[in-house]
Amino acid sequence: MRGQLEPQPTYVSYDQDTWMDLQNYAARDWSELLTLWYAYNRHLLHLMRTVKIEALEHGFQNQNFTLEFLMRDYIRHCEHHLAQILLASQG
Repeated sequence: MRGQLEPQPTYVSYDQDTWMDLQNYAARDWSELLTLWYAYNRHLLHLMRTVKIEALEHGFQNQNFTLEFLMRDYIRHCEHHLAQILLASQG
């Protein structure tokens, strides 16, 4: 959202492993996690479909990428996790 509203928002990264540990995903039911992941990403897809074209070129402070790159990279990231989910469901 900030990438649409601000031409140069601050990019805030996160420590993935620490966040995963703190949220204790391992203690959650697998089907609940899939439901959450699916719903959250459907919502993000909706947001991506409504981004104004001119906002796609907005960059992030101290980063060398645009909102469009971030969105496309997130889709690639989701495809990676989807492949993991499919493998886990077959195994």
